[in-house]
Amino acid sequence: ACTELDSASKGHIVGRPCQGSDECEPFTKYCCVIPEYRHGLNGKCQERPGLRQPCSITMLRSNLYNNYYAPYVKACPCTDPKRNVCYRSYNKRKELGVCQRW
Repeated sequence: ACTELDSASKGHIVGRPCQGSDECEPFTKYCCVIPEYRHGLNGKCQERPGLRQPCSITMLRSNLYNNYYAPYVKACPCTDPKRNVCYRSYNKRKELGVCQRW
């Protein structure tokens, strides 16, 4: 008999090498994060942050990933984007934000 791995198991996703967030499915819970805004870097899968946790909305698009699956810089966006927003001061655009309610 074949046993399916529990998709809720973070151990197999967090820390996995990636080039885009499609390699970190499910996309609603994880994303691919690169350490800085520069092409040619490999990322690692990270869990999307919840309320009051550091977040990012900065994506690095490329010919390979010119869509929602492009890697994020330094952190993932917030979980549940319909209710949570990644807030940061306008003059600190290069820094991480914090997940807050809309």
